[in-house]
Amino acid sequence: MQKVYHYLARNNSGKNLEGILATESEEQAFLELRQRGLQPLAVDFSIDDTFNLFTTPNFSPDALAAYYLGLGLRIKNGMDVVDAVEDMADQPTHFRVKLCANELVNHMRSGLKLGVAMEKAGFPERDYNIIKALETGAKTSVGLENIANDYRRSASIQKKVKGMLLEPAFMAIVGIIAIWATMVFAVPIFQRVFNDLTEEGGKIPGYAQVFYHLSDIFDSFLVFDSILYFAVFIGLAFFLQSRTFKKWLDHISTLRQFSEMVDNAALWGGFRLLIDTSIQPQVIPDMLAKSASREDSKRAFEALGVMMKRGMKYPEAIRQSGFPSYIGKDAASAMEAPGLVAQTEALTMMNNLLALRVEEMADKVVTVSHIIVTIASSLMILGIMALTIMPVMITELHLA
Repeated sequence: MQKVYHYLARNNSGKNLEGILATESEEQAFLELRQRGLQPLAVDFSIDDTFNLFTTPNFSPDALAAYYLGLGLRIKNGMDVVDAVEDMADQPTHFRVKLCANELVNHMRSGLKLGVAMEKAGFPERDYNIIKALETGAKTSVGLENIANDYRRSASIQKKVKGMLLEPAFMAIVGIIAIWATMVFAVPIFQRVFNDLTEEGGKIPGYAQVFYHLSDIFDSFLVFDSILYFAVFIGLAFFLQSRTFKKWLDHISTLRQFSEMVDNAALWGGFRLLIDTSIQPQVIPDMLAKSASREDSKRAFEALGVMMKRGMKYPEAIRQSGFPSYIGKDAASAMEAPGLVAQTEALTMMNNLLALRVEEMADKVVTVSHIIVTIASSLMILGIMALTIMPVMITELHLA
């Protein structure tokens, strides 16, 4: 398991340098610093940053966009690349980007070019390959700006998806707590009310008797049963994020298409950036396959890579690679445009169209989600009332 260490070290010029790095042990941290030509003066384990590393396993598209845009702006305005990287080191607020930005400073100081330094610092593969290809042509700032714009588009789509899931998740948590509170706190109160009513000849409805009996069993081992109760729902939450559940959701055509659009919007945005570089066309599909979130997207790009290595042209290879028809047709058509400039423009239009489709479908899913959440919330409130207030009212009316 990797841990995060803060270090103070001296370089060959006698200058003291501070930074952070992620490695498996303190000994490994000392070794890595010496391998970089630094003399370690102090290495301290940081529990806070180690926790941050564990809780942020992935990059934030927003944070990457802000970092690349800031770095590109400094280079475009004539700042030396090393100075620009050092100036941006303390800018990221997202921990994963901050860690890579600090590592990038160290590798740039050792004399590496920006693309190679980004690779060693742990930035995404697509990003450092684009910069490697563009910095030889002095287009580094353009490449950084293009990558930033692509991440901003991806961030916008992710916000749509997260916003769509936020309300159902919140209502589920409220419902789980409400049912637990009903069994632990509400039922004993209503049981005392019923004890008084039954002395007057009242009778608890059968369905309420069953629920109250189950609540008595639950309350008799309250700590253990509460742990078990919440553990079941925590396990369910993990299951809802599993591949198995996602495969089940894929049987719902609307959700499958929405998931395909989200994944392909990110992947074809990357494709547009990569073909505008000197990277060999045969390598691009394999690079994108590694970034795919869906298995079918991954297989389609892998198939595209195989066909490209066999000498097939992009348009025909795309049509035969197994992409969803509404994506494959647009992508193949874009790659039939005459010349690289026309192809990138066509792909930009295609990505904008995909983003619009994602937004349109997200709005539809959000509307359906609102309806389902409203119905579920109403049923939950009615259910709690039927098990608490309603039996008392019915019994009192019967006695009256």
